[in-house]
This record gives sequence, C-alpha cells and structure tokens, in this order.
Amino acid sequence: MTSYGKVLLPQRERLRRKISLIALAFALLSTSAACGGQEQGTIVDGLEHEDRWDQILVVPDIDEEALQEKSSSEWIEAAQDRDGAYYGVDPDENEDLDIGMQVLMKWSGTQEDSLPPQREADSIVVLSE
Repeated sequence: MTSYGKVLLPQRERLRRKISLIALAFALLSTSAACGGQEQGTIVDGLEHEDRWDQILVVPDIDEEALQEKSSSEWIEAAQDRDGAYYGVDPDENEDLDIGMQVLMKWSGTQEDSLPPQREADSIVVLSE
C-alpha cells in the first residue's frame, strides 16, 4: 500500500464519524422539538370558531401599556417577532380567559407550520389576571 492510501483511510473514517455525529444531532433535535413544551406569556387576542376549538394568541414579554395600543394584525406581527403562538382551546375553557392574563401554556408538540404557529393547548395555568 502506498503512503497515499494510508493518509486517505483515516480521513475517510473521520468523515464517516462526522457524518454520523451530525445525523445523530439532527435526530435528537428533531425529537426534542416534537415533544412539545411550554410558553409563558400574555393573552393578547382571541378567535372564536363555531363547531371547533377557539384560539388565543399568547405572546411573551408584553407590558400592560402595549395591550391597549395594538390591533389584531399588529399582535400577529409581534407574535412572529417574539415567538408567540396561537393555542387551540376548548370553547368552555375559553370563557374563563381574558385579554391581558398572564398564562403558562403547555402543549404536546403538534403544531401547524404557520407564523405565528398554531398549537393545541394541553393545559393552561393562569399566572395573573
């Protein structure tokens, strides 16, 4: 075997290891992203739908003054900028929720790929009214 062949073999092995590590990292990230999570924020808008789940728009880091100043389209833009999301909620549960409430939303990981994303709420904890 030539010295050229001895040099290439370790390089190939290193390349295979790098590819394996990248594939493993990607698989782990994909799995953790699909596991769901939680988001703390303020209810800034809501949508009622007949014959299906209602939706609330939750945006993190909102102060009380901002609640009075924005339209629905501006809240959607704020949600896109601040990682907010729409959450599907049972219409009966939605009756107890109001704009301006601080909430902790827990969700299962299922979401529509839209901006802002649409998720199904597993549970809602009201932190302050």
